Amino acid sequence: IAEIQLARAKEYPNDQHIGEMANAALKQLVDLKLVKPAGKIWAAGELAVRLYHTKDYVGAAKYINIAVDNLPHLTMYGLSRADQLKAFQPHSNLPKFALAFNILAGAPLGKSLQILEQSRSILWDRLLSEHNPIPELQAQDAELAQKFEELRIRLHKPRVPAMAGDRVDGMAFKTPDQYKDAEDYLLIL
Repeated sequence: IAEIQLARAKEYPNDQHIGEMANAALKQLVDLKLVKPAGKIWAAGELAVRLYHTKDYVGAAKYINIAVDNLPHLTMYGLSRADQLKAFQPHSNLPKFALAFNILAGAPLGKSLQILEQSRSILWDRLLSEHNPIPELQAQDAELAQKFEELRIRLHKPRVPAMAGDRVDGMAFKTPDQYKDAEDYLLIL
């Protein structure tokens, strides 16, 4: 029903009544306990974007944060690493939307960056904790195994924004560059 209402709302963007019905259907999906995590994430993300377009930034931030909170539950969608990666892939943009919507909602920059890093570390934590190839790698290349373990540890830690005096410097972080670490990690895999 939510998908139909959403399609109608996109087809008739100027019809406020249809838009409200779509929002109500999405809210019901988010609130229902029987809805699977992927459905909750989809509904919360769609609703956040709709609220953003109506300039309800506080509502958009609320629902994007609900989507982020449901990310850890995606690991139940498969036992293999490939299945989990497939489940996470459609939601890879959530961290940046969480940052943007929380800033627009007036959340302090430090809190917004914390949500960004929390959502990114949720994704990495789930992926890193599922498979430990170190014993196999140790037998073939001890140096590579040690580098791999160091990268796993660095990627597991959430990045903390650096403080510049009494304000948060959004471009500086206390930990090494997570993007470079992630790239190196994937190369080793």
